[in-house]
Amino acid sequence: DVLMLQKQHKQAIPFYRRAAKANPRDLRTAARLARAYLAAGEAEKSLKLYRALRQQAPQSIKLLFGELRCLLALSRLEEAEKQLTTVGKRFKPGMRLLLQGELWRRQGKWKQAKQALLQVVELGPDTEEAWEQLLQIADQTKDHALAKRARHQLQRIRSSR
Repeated sequence: DVLMLQKQHKQAIPFYRRAAKANPRDLRTAARLARAYLAAGEAEKSLKLYRALRQQAPQSIKLLFGELRCLLALSRLEEAEKQLTTVGKRFKPGMRLLLQGELWRRQGKWKQAKQALLQVVELGPDTEEAWEQLLQIADQTKDHALAKRARHQLQRIRSSR
C-alpha cells in the first residue's frame, strides 16, 4: 500500500501478486492488485481481474467502479456509457459523477464534464482524481482560472500526505 501511495504502481504489482497468490480467497488483496495494474497503465489486465472478481462478488460497488474505470482507460466509451447508464444508480453521487465526468471528458464534452467534476469536488474537496481531470479540461479549453485553481488544489492535497 505504501508503494501505491508513493505512486510507484509498477513496483507494487509483484507484492500484490504474491499476496494474492498466497491467499487466493482474499478479494481485497486481489482488488488491490487490479487497482495497481490500472494505475500502472495495464488496464487490460486490470479489467480481466476486476471481471473475475465481480463473478465472486457481483454486488460489490468498488469492483464495479474499478471495472468502469478500466473501460474508460481503454477508451471503450460506448461500453462504459451503457454500463454506467444501467448500473450508475447503485453508486454514491460522488462516484457516479466522477465516472460520468471522466466519460464526458473522454468524449470531448468539456462543459458537461466540467460541471460533473465540479460537483464531485464540491462533495469532496480532496478528490484528487476529479482535480486532475479538471486540470486536463482546463488545459484543453484554455480555462486559465480553472487550471490555476486545480493546480493549487492538487498541490494542497499532495502536500498533506
